[in-house]
Amino acid sequence: MDEKKVPQQADGRQIEEAIALFEGILQSSPEDQVALEALSLAYEQTGNLPLARATLLRHAGVVIRQQALEAVPELIRRLKPYAENDFDALEALRSLETMAMAAPDGAVPDGAAAPGQPQQEKELRSGVSLRRQVLRREMELAWKLLEANELTQDEYAQLVDDLSRLIANERQAIISLLHVLTDRSFPGLERILRYVSKASKTPFIALGSFEVQKVDLGSVPLEYLLQQGVLPFETMGNELLVALLNPLNAEIRREIGTLLGRRCHFYLVTAEAFDAAIAKLMPPAKPEEPAAPA
Repeated sequence: MDEKKVPQQADGRQIEEAIALFEGILQSSPEDQVALEALSLAYEQTGNLPLARATLLRHAGVVIRQQALEAVPELIRRLKPYAENDFDALEALRSLETMAMAAPDGAVPDGAAAPGQPQQEKELRSGVSLRRQVLRREMELAWKLLEANELTQDEYAQLVDDLSRLIANERQAIISLLHVLTDRSFPGLERILRYVSKASKTPFIALGSFEVQKVDLGSVPLEYLLQQGVLPFETMGNELLVALLNPLNAEIRREIGTLLGRRCHFYLVTAEAFDAAIAKLMPPAKPEEPAAPA
């Protein structure tokens, strides 16, 4: 990787606070994988590739020591560009690939088969691993918007800070840049929706105009999809209409199609419409009525 060719750095108090937040977590918990991954992403997205590399190698070391197989596929993907001209990165990459080859069948998640082995049935992420994956995708979306001049550097820094804080809040079921923009009453939200729709070639729909219905998802839990900003809301023959909060991420589109085993038609929706549809599909449980006196 050519470290001379780096994006313009995003500055501002918010991005500094986000980085300080992760560094503070690592001071008390040096092997916190969520903080290590988020910190490496923050450095990478602000153009500080030397620190991004150092943090990524530190994360790889933790994964190797802990034999944390769920983190292996993503680390392999991110280390490959660095390994082209970096012996330490190459050594870490080879160790991770060795872990993948030695793993029991089905132990490496994300449908990533070990080299030389057939693809195993996809294993669903959960808990911290899933939240970490979603955070990465949403931070990448914020970075793409900055590169496209749809966000200023200060706006980008504020949004990264907000996303970083969401990962630590387990009560926050959905980690989504569109939700953060909505919560901030971001004045350019409509412009960003138009850009995302055009760049991803995904039509925007008013989800509230549809009679949202539960669809057959096979063995895939609806909650797993919702946590990733994905909501299948209608069937069309054997095909599915699917609402997305981040259609610019090609990875999630491939994953959903593979998981559900059906052709999917994707649509961009607003965060408010997404939440309203969830409320219709999963209304809160009614409190139990007190038992009648005997």
